[in-house]
Amino acid sequence: TETPTQLAERNEERKKQRLPKVTVVNRDIVAVVTRGTMADAEMTAAHPEASFLLALCECATPAASDAPTQPQGRYTGDVQTTLGACAVDVATGQILFGQWQDGDLRAGLRSHLTALAPVEVILPSGGLSAASHRALAASASPAPL
Repeated sequence: TETPTQLAERNEERKKQRLPKVTVVNRDIVAVVTRGTMADAEMTAAHPEASFLLALCECATPAASDAPTQPQGRYTGDVQTTLGACAVDVATGQILFGQWQDGDLRAGLRSHLTALAPVEVILPSGGLSAASHRALAASASPAPL
C-alpha cells in the first residue's frame, strides 16, 4: 500500500524518467477477511458468538455387511456415506473434527449443521453428493457455499 508521500516520491522518479505523472496511489490486497476468518479483536467484537468455518468431505462405500448378490459381481446393497468435518473458530482457536456414517437423508450432517451454525462452509474441489448438498442448502445456517 502506498501513501500520498510515497506517490509524490514515485512521481519525482517518473519525472526524471520523463514519464507522465500518476495521480492514483497504489493499493495492494493485504488480507482477505471473511466472517469465518476474522481474528482481530475489534472485528470479532461485532460478532462475539462462535463463527465456525466448516470444511466437509465425504466418501461413499458399500456397507460392510453387504455383498454382491447379482451375477457378474454387481453390487445391489445400500451405500453408506462417511462424512468428515473440521470446524474452526479462528477468533478463539477452537477446533472440532470428526467423522460419521450417514444415511440418504443426511440426518447426521443436518444435526451437525444445526449445532455448529457455520458462517462459512468449504467443500472439496469435486463437490459433495446431491444428498449432502441438499442438506447444506436446507440448513438454517446462512453460510455461503
